[in-house]
Amino acid sequence: MISHSTWNNNNQSVHYLFGSNRDPSQLTSIEAEIGTLSTNGFAPSLPAEFCAEQAAATSLKKLELVSGDFQIIRLLGQGAFGKVFLARQLSLNRLVAIKVTADRGYEGRMMAQLEHRRIVQVFSETVSTEHGIRMLCMQFVAGVTLQKIVDELARIEASRRSGRALVEILDRFVNDHETAFDPSGLRDRELLINSTLTEAVCWIGEQIAEALAFAHQQGVLHRDVKPANILLNQYGHPMLTDFSVAFQANSSTSDGATVLGGTMGFMSPEHCRAVEQPHASPGTDVDQRSDIFSLGKVLNCLLHTRSPTADLELSRPLGRIVGRCLRAEPTERFPTADELAAALVGCRQWLVAKRAMPQPSWFTRFAELHPVMFILVCTVVPNVFASAANVWYLSQFVIVELPLAQRNSFWIVITWYNAVVALAMLLLLDRTLLRAAREFHRERAVETFLRQQVLMLPIWCIVLGCVGWFPFAVVVPSGMELLSGRIPFGCWLHVAVAFIFTGMIAMTANYFVVSFVVIRSLYPRLWGDVADFRATAAKELSHIPGRNRKLQFLAALPPVLATSLLMFGPAEQFEQSGIGHLRVFVSILVTAGLVGSWFAAAAASMQGRTISALTTGRDY
Repeated sequence: MISHSTWNNNNQSVHYLFGSNRDPSQLTSIEAEIGTLSTNGFAPSLPAEFCAEQAAATSLKKLELVSGDFQIIRLLGQGAFGKVFLARQLSLNRLVAIKVTADRGYEGRMMAQLEHRRIVQVFSETVSTEHGIRMLCMQFVAGVTLQKIVDELARIEASRRSGRALVEILDRFVNDHETAFDPSGLRDRELLINSTLTEAVCWIGEQIAEALAFAHQQGVLHRDVKPANILLNQYGHPMLTDFSVAFQANSSTSDGATVLGGTMGFMSPEHCRAVEQPHASPGTDVDQRSDIFSLGKVLNCLLHTRSPTADLELSRPLGRIVGRCLRAEPTERFPTADELAAALVGCRQWLVAKRAMPQPSWFTRFAELHPVMFILVCTVVPNVFASAANVWYLSQFVIVELPLAQRNSFWIVITWYNAVVALAMLLLLDRTLLRAAREFHRERAVETFLRQQVLMLPIWCIVLGCVGWFPFAVVVPSGMELLSGRIPFGCWLHVAVAFIFTGMIAMTANYFVVSFVVIRSLYPRLWGDVADFRATAAKELSHIPGRNRKLQFLAALPPVLATSLLMFGPAEQFEQSGIGHLRVFVSILVTAGLVGSWFAAAAASMQGRTISALTTGRDY
């Protein structure tokens, strides 16, 4: 007796697989392909006689396999509970996969509810109650298992393991049967070709995590996620299959015959404990977090084929994600597959952004290796040098003709003011740059607040510049007058021009140096949770381009103002030698300002390219 199940997916017609009109001459070749069932690696919590029943049910002699509407072509694969054949459905002229198992469990009914682009679809179910046989007519995926990809990648030279190598393996092993053309598949195939292996692992993982999330929302646990149960089609699309030991919570079809099994090496600790208990309830301890553990194992298998010489910085976020999936305690894993998928999406975006950034020069590489030292050297040293040059110039060419008392007062004010400024700078550095450095080395760049703190460092450069330079213009001449009487206005103007213009140049240069290091080197490393990476980066970095434009304008002001001073300044306030010295000094400031403007434009352009890579994955 042969019967059909009561459901029929996608409104497809149900046809008999078993009957009496099959040519017996076809039995020999098909039976030779089937061989015996392999149970390697499988750990079902079932009595031995049940496994024997499965083997007997799927033998050709027992089945008397004769098809009416289905033309069996060849054996595709086999597992502990059944065998899968490639067949042609004659009435619809299409290739399908036929899975034959014993009439136990509810795999077909569960899979019928899982209409998802990353889950192999079931079209119909046919049952032979006379022989205890169940047949599933499923979507045929022209491709290979992820296990085959893992095995083949392991044979490739480490330096050549990449997304392109993965696609080449697919092209080598994919079946040459006709398949439907999928335009979106071409896009995803191109994505894989242009990916590193780590990026490809993230993409495959996020697709399967989405499939698991959908299944979990329907109350279905897969319970046997492994590379052999993930198919990649000719476009590289991963698809989850084989729900033989799946369990559906709160289902009227779930009963005591539900299989609690899985594959050793991919089962979570609680899953292993449940399998070891003969009378364990399937849904007691094994929940969706067990599937998440198994997917973490799958990702770990793929990561082990990564080039050992690859940049460890690139794999750190993915390593954290996989590590969280593989936690022994379920409460420490991702609580849902949706959250795991979001983390993998963000990780891939982070990896693509890192790769899309402008190629680092020796200057950039030094900044990445020693960011704190680089900031200190490129800000403190030039400022100290500029300050010393200013003092030398003023002492040699501006106050040299003043009375001795006023010259002495100049040195007193300069000495004390520099001491106060140095102390203030040290305090501010300790609260900003050095504090960020301590947190960075202790936390290894994982918290949102640390990114925000680092992004504030360029602003603190402006604050430090204002505190360190601009008060000179007033404090020095005022202090001299307070200590030794009134000084000429020309001296006042000379001192003010020297410190204000030099301060503007130094402040903008400091800002762009620090901003460059922060955006190009520090910020991309300060990511522990990479979920919503691009959206978060776009929000956190949105204000920087506008701020850079304002600072570029400020960097261009000193040469403009200095030229105006030479052309329209009050020359009558200076002695002849003084106006000559002022012209020389202003000419130097104009040159320094032009150089500073060019540097600001170059740094802003580099930051813009980096921000574009971080927020869009492309260099503009």
